[in-house]
Amino acid sequence: MMSACSGELVAALTDAGYPTPHTPDTDSDVFAWSSDGTVPHIHVDDTGRVRVHTAARLDAEFTLGPDRQSAADWVALLHPHLAVRVAAATGTVIAEPASVVQRSAALVWLEPDFDSHGTYAVYTDNARIRVSDEIGVGTANDLFGTARGHQLGITASVLTPMHSALLGTVMINADLAYDSAVQSSGTWRPAISFRDSRGFMERATIRFGGREKPAPPSVPDARFRDFHAPTIELAAGGSNTTSTFADASSVAFVVLRNARRRHLADSHHLSGR
Repeated sequence: MMSACSGELVAALTDAGYPTPHTPDTDSDVFAWSSDGTVPHIHVDDTGRVRVHTAARLDAEFTLGPDRQSAADWVALLHPHLAVRVAAATGTVIAEPASVVQRSAALVWLEPDFDSHGTYAVYTDNARIRVSDEIGVGTANDLFGTARGHQLGITASVLTPMHSALLGTVMINADLAYDSAVQSSGTWRPAISFRDSRGFMERATIRFGGREKPAPPSVPDARFRDFHAPTIELAAGGSNTTSTFADASSVAFVVLRNARRRHLADSHHLSGR
């Protein structure tokens, strides 16, 4: 039986000119354009969580429901991924969306995925969408100043490069970042995590009393419990380890402050050219 979210998504696809997808016998949660359920296909579970595959990888993941971007918006956002593959599978020509849709959630960072060799934009509503088949700062630079980059919120005014310990250079929204630390082999290392732009993270309890250890935020509103803010270990120079959470997070504070200052200076330089 089709759920409300599944019905909304199928209606949005057909309204946008896509052929009606099939539901294979092997999985009633899958919508596909081939009889065997192979790519391209979309998986929608009962919670409204949607996963889109147009190749042997995840192209997008998001959740439908109240207070979230609509299925019609997501179909428009996914058009560059979905249309060519569906057209190839069905022989149907799919027109460009009638209007440009903007991502309504703030961007947290560009996440490299080494398994599938590509980069995803990760947002504060826990959605992600593949933006490049490459990894590195060039991923963002290729989108800066383009209509697609603006549509997805990937702009030079939003993203700041940061040197991580494990992921190389990542691009983050520094306005949503705060200093933190991660523990490894008995020592603490500087790191950053992210606030949610809707404000619930700021209202949550980030730490327990005086214990020098980060605690999961207490999020009383069930609508927001599927947001998992990423934590990124930083490459801050030197030994990069301390004995306490407070000392490591102090190093992260300095690194983050300096990154914000550089970003502000770069923005002024660009605006003055």
